[in-house]
Amino acid sequence: MTGNPDKWLTIDTHHHIVPDFFWQETENAHAPVGGLAPLRWSKEATTSFMAVAGIDVAVVSLSTPGVHTGDSAKARALARRCNEFSAELVRSRPDRFGGFACLALPDVDASLEELSYALDVLGLDGFVLFTNSNGVYLGDPVLEPVSEELERRKTVVYVHPNPSPDAVAHSLGLPDNLLDFPTDTNRAVAQMHYTNRFARTPSVKYIFSHAGGSIPCLAARFAIIDEMGFIAGGEQRGAAADMFRRIYWDTALAASDPVLRMLRDVAGINQVLYGTDFPCLRRDLAVRSKQRILQSTELNDSERRAILGGNASRLVPRRFRPSPNVIWKESKNANLTSSRTQPRKPHGRLYIQSARKIRPRWPLCHPLSHHERQVRRDRWPRSVQRHHGASRGPEGCDLRSRYCE
Repeated sequence: MTGNPDKWLTIDTHHHIVPDFFWQETENAHAPVGGLAPLRWSKEATTSFMAVAGIDVAVVSLSTPGVHTGDSAKARALARRCNEFSAELVRSRPDRFGGFACLALPDVDASLEELSYALDVLGLDGFVLFTNSNGVYLGDPVLEPVSEELERRKTVVYVHPNPSPDAVAHSLGLPDNLLDFPTDTNRAVAQMHYTNRFARTPSVKYIFSHAGGSIPCLAARFAIIDEMGFIAGGEQRGAAADMFRRIYWDTALAASDPVLRMLRDVAGINQVLYGTDFPCLRRDLAVRSKQRILQSTELNDSERRAILGGNASRLVPRRFRPSPNVIWKESKNANLTSSRTQPRKPHGRLYIQSARKIRPRWPLCHPLSHHERQVRRDRWPRSVQRHHGASRGPEGCDLRSRYCE
């Protein structure tokens, strides 16, 4: 492995929040949904875990069962409360958190109202939807108005499994998160593809949890169904193989070499995102998930960096990509030694780098013209102007700091 993995941007896109009020409204402590109660959640527990696991940014979302457990009025109120809670968490540490909002599906009117509020007022980064909500799957025609709005907004939609509404699926005496959750993901993906939901929402960026259930293993079956052509709408939706390379897949509970190999073959590494499933996964196992990516013999360094954070930074550019802001840096050939000890000539091109202190490894951007450089230098402190490019730029940004390495 080349380079220092500790400096690689790491974004956890499968990271849950479980506020006490959400747990009390939706869960039974003696029979938690999925069969396993999560760790007690708090902001302090989450930031502590992120520090130990080496995670720079966590994009938080609610977990199973979502906010709608049968009462639409309660679901609407709970969705609003959860989304405002997420937005407050993000505002408190915008350098460490992003957030996916929840909707009160299958209540379409309430979901459309909350969708607008979450994006326009709270400024959250996308939505967490569940494979089914009270038995209504994401490909169901009743949800078409919500899908149309998600498409119009070009949103990110993170899809998490819910237990199957079929009681027979829970009669084996096994926890749902062993077999039923992956299987429900399979149902959602298949229905959304063959009802042409994916085809009608090409601008929505879908993320499927847990490496898409067992969809990568079923790729050959999808290809056979496409080849046989007996499901209507094939010309509009295209081949499943192409769809697999448009949607995203996270590594939560799936960061093993055989699964990574299948994801590369079926979807491509550029569509794979890192996820921990904390706090629903035991802390030590969640911490170990990053090391499994770093130590994988299936991946090279560029693929590891893409999975850990590079792909996610492209997926939500508003939060993770640099914007023209206030931190300045010289081109790679410039000498950044302090002007007090070694004054230097004004050479190299000045660039603006993002002031968001998530990670210093982003590419530089926005080359400035000679006139722009001169105008901006005139605004620098006189002590800086004298040396014409000293190690401190506008706003007192230290170019020798770790954010400008």
